[in-house]
Amino acid sequence: MIRVLIAEGNKEFAFSISELINKESDLTVCGIVTEGKEIEKRVKNLKPDVLLLDIEMPKGNSIEVIRILMHSLPLPIVVMSAMDVGYLKELTFKALEEGAVALVSRPSPNSEEKKREEKKLTDTLRLMSEVKVITRRKKITRNRDMRPVTINYCEPVVVIGASTGGPPVLQTILRNLPSNFNASILIVQHITEGFVQGLQEWLNRTTGIEVSIAVNREQIKKGHAYLAPDNYQMGIDKLGRIVLVDEPPENNLKPSVSYLFRSARKIYGKSLIAILLTGMGKDGAEEMLKIREIGGITIVQDKDTSVVYGMPGAAAKLNAALYYYDPLQIALKLPELVSFCKKDNKWPGIK
Repeated sequence: MIRVLIAEGNKEFAFSISELINKESDLTVCGIVTEGKEIEKRVKNLKPDVLLLDIEMPKGNSIEVIRILMHSLPLPIVVMSAMDVGYLKELTFKALEEGAVALVSRPSPNSEEKKREEKKLTDTLRLMSEVKVITRRKKITRNRDMRPVTINYCEPVVVIGASTGGPPVLQTILRNLPSNFNASILIVQHITEGFVQGLQEWLNRTTGIEVSIAVNREQIKKGHAYLAPDNYQMGIDKLGRIVLVDEPPENNLKPSVSYLFRSARKIYGKSLIAILLTGMGKDGAEEMLKIREIGGITIVQDKDTSVVYGMPGAAAKLNAALYYYDPLQIALKLPELVSFCKKDNKWPGIK
């Protein structure tokens, strides 16, 4: 039985969430805490398998709570937030930066999507309870404030797939790229529907790379990162333009890393750099192998720094990766790898 501790300031809402969780045969609520200052003590006493934490706890800062727990009592923390409230976006992604493993929408009692949101919540608690977290290590980053230079199109291109634990890793990579990074970056980040805009805004505020949510037929630019939007598969065409299509999910995901990797491989060939970051499942692994087989550069995040070694681990089992790096190493190596592609590979896209 998976033991869930609920930290929620609204008692009525906390009890309704508790009833929802207790209906699941493999989940049980071991406690409810309504004040932030009490969370550490309850975690220590109850030893839950997973903590469901409201981003706005009364009498205690939720970000500080996460920071303390991840240093002294590490456990999977799922943050619950209403992403339609502007000022919560920064807090929500700061929570991931400090060590929370997942985000879920705060179910609205009157929402047409209520049942879907509730299922997402219980599914996330179930999956995140299996994550083996460790005491939070001090982050190693190089800070810079310079904005990148952009032009009309780019060759070669970097494609990135990420899932559970991905946002802070993306932040580390983008924050530590040089201001004149000479490629564009296309990203599929598996994230709860409705959170991608908050992710884009947070990455724009906390890194030196310009980040946008991809638009269909948009021309890619150097030094710019593009996030796949909700409910579309993202690819790229031979003119270096983003293509968004309403096609079926792959690996039960939409957007899918596999779709992006396959589309980019067909256009860029050996001039493609593909990266798989922390996350559950195997999305992108087989397509990464195909990229390596045709001479593209493939990188997976190393096991020690991955919150979940599912996607990168699946690629490793297939021998799909040329390199195994931590997030900071990825950022430091990428400019060199881009230069290698430009020097030794002829890009098959724009003539």
